Amino acid sequence: EPPPMCESTFQKIYSTLAPSFANSCHKISTSFLLCGPNGIGKFTYLKNVTSKLGIHLITISYLELFDDLNFLNEWLQRAILTSPCVLLLRGLTGATGPNKDDLDKNIGDEILCCLALVDGRKEIKVVIAASVENEDSVPSTLLRCFSH
Repeated sequence: EPPPMCESTFQKIYSTLAPSFANSCHKISTSFLLCGPNGIGKFTYLKNVTSKLGIHLITISYLELFDDLNFLNEWLQRAILTSPCVLLLRGLTGATGPNKDDLDKNIGDEILCCLALVDGRKEIKVVIAASVENEDSVPSTLLRCFSH
């Protein structure tokens, strides 16, 4: 059951994901962005939707990508092995520090490479999602990766 907070939120996430995992679906939506304040239940809603759809949910922290860009590809390979699957990047925010723009661009490029790997391949049903507190805080180099 979805949290009692808002059934419409559950339905919106469900209607975004359900077509992507339908057996007859040839083209899936391969990414989306969940926006909302901390504690609102983005992860809980997504967990409930994936459970209802009978698909796997793998979560990783966006911060884990800062140290090793291959980390995302490794998790994508795990998601492909457990397909159908949603791979959730929790806490998508921009990097900090002197090389933050380069790091955000490199991570964005890696996400796009992962999306290209699964895009249009009917036998692989993996969606990459990201959660963020405020969409305005996400650099455009990362935002370009997610439909919303």
